[in-house]
Amino acid sequence: MGTSMVVARPGLIRRFFAGLWRALNFARQLIFNLLFLAIVGILLLAWLASDGPVVVAPNTSLVVNLQGDIVEEYTIGPREAAVAEALGEQRFETRVRDVSQALDAAAKDAHITRAVLVLDDMRGAGTATLREVGAAIERFKASGKPVYAWGESYSQPQYYLAAHANEVYLHPAGALTVRGLEATRGYYKTLLDKLGVKVNAFQAGRYKSFSEPFTRTGATPEAKEADTLLLSGVWSIWTADVERARKLTAGAIDSAIADLPQRLTVAGGDIARLALNERLVDGLKTRDQFRDQLLQGGAPRSREDEETFQQVSFYSYLRSLP
Repeated sequence: MGTSMVVARPGLIRRFFAGLWRALNFARQLIFNLLFLAIVGILLLAWLASDGPVVVAPNTSLVVNLQGDIVEEYTIGPREAAVAEALGEQRFETRVRDVSQALDAAAKDAHITRAVLVLDDMRGAGTATLREVGAAIERFKASGKPVYAWGESYSQPQYYLAAHANEVYLHPAGALTVRGLEATRGYYKTLLDKLGVKVNAFQAGRYKSFSEPFTRTGATPEAKEADTLLLSGVWSIWTADVERARKLTAGAIDSAIADLPQRLTVAGGDIARLALNERLVDGLKTRDQFRDQLLQGGAPRSREDEETFQQVSFYSYLRSLP
């Protein structure tokens, strides 16, 4: 006697959801595979673009177009940096040792005849880092090669570096911001009290301010004194460096800041004109006027673009170094 087994066919609803799940799973795999291939392609393009030889022709200008923050070490990985570069995005960071290496090499490179600082895309840097780059610019100048700086506007960190150039130019409609240093600190006692959080702090000494944000609603006189002493010391270094680079009298920058309203009135409310009056810049020029000045000063025209001078960017030049 034979037996037969009857297999129940899944219901319509079950078949529908099973098919839907298979479709979603296929779509998920397809999307992830496409993303993986896209990332591999971008990295490959970035590698090919950055690995090409950079040939520096004679009588070339090194354009130091720093981007992002100037840092000791990158805080983003090489993959993220390569992807950003391949997508044409602005760099987030530039290492200070790369700037020093490029400027020191360019000072000895017979094909590099001048450096041009274009710092509009530079975000910021600490005072110690700025001084290190400034020293590299001074070493380049000591080789007998001139340094020019131009900017649509200058922030305080940007201007510190620009001040080390032989000639500094600002766009006629631009601004130069030098306002000193400041420090801010949050105080959370009111919030902690509302949350019912009690903070027990043990303090020894008048100038121990670490626990103040959790136990006070504002700074103690001792904390203000300590912060003022620190910031004043750093600011004195900053102004002395700039005044020495620009051949200004000692205290000229602090005097200009203290007397800003009156001096701005004399300049007709024109911040760029004020910077020129205070000898912080050597002239007011548009980008085209600055480019024409370099061409008239002996910089040869680029073979790729007759409208500009022969140049190599800082990042391209850095890749050419051994």
